[in-house]
Amino acid sequence: MATRAMSTSAQVSDRLAMQRTLLKGTQSRLPRLIDQRGIVEELGVTRAAAEKIMRLVPKVHVAGLRKVYVKRDDVLGLIEDGTRR
Repeated sequence: MATRAMSTSAQVSDRLAMQRTLLKGTQSRLPRLIDQRGIVEELGVTRAAAEKIMRLVPKVHVAGLRKVYVKRDDVLGLIEDGTRR
């Protein structure tokens, strides 16, 4: 049975979670980053919807990486701002 490698966003999220743990109870100031695939997986939206979401929030470009990330909190804020009650 083949195992699927973790997505880059999952790897970044795991590293950030580990850093929070290493800080012994103090909250890390580093943001949780997510890529387009992570948006698709977490929100259950189409790839096209994830692309649109990524266009609506500020991007995070890491030097030396081609992949583009966004802050998870920015995505959450976009969803909350767009939620009608």
